Amino acid sequence: MAFHLTAIVLHHPIAFLIPLTAIVSVAMMRLTMGTPSRLPSFLASCGYLASMMIGAAAGLFPVLLPVVGTQGHDLTIARAISGLHALRVGLAWWSVGMCLALIYFGVVYWLFRGKVPTDAEGYGH
Repeated sequence: MAFHLTAIVLHHPIAFLIPLTAIVSVAMMRLTMGTPSRLPSFLASCGYLASMMIGAAAGLFPVLLPVVGTQGHDLTIARAISGLHALRVGLAWWSVGMCLALIYFGVVYWLFRGKVPTDAEGYGH
């Protein structure tokens, strides 16, 4: 496995940035933990998680889901792709679903807007 990752980094030198980003993100988390603002630590942890997931995907590419034991039956990008019609229908339904989800979150945040008083026992129910 280490040889495979080394070969990827040697073949695509930009892949070296993936582990470097993870290391820098961990260092930034450590450095910004003592600051009053929590945002830099949060963004550093998001960068760490994203770089680890990108690193895993780059290490497995073009395999999406490896099979243990049987060689040649891995789920690859070429095997996982669907037909053009199915992709278009899926994109249409995904667009409708995302619009509904955004509307739902907008309504929920609008209904519960404002600050809750500290002397309140709950939401009044």
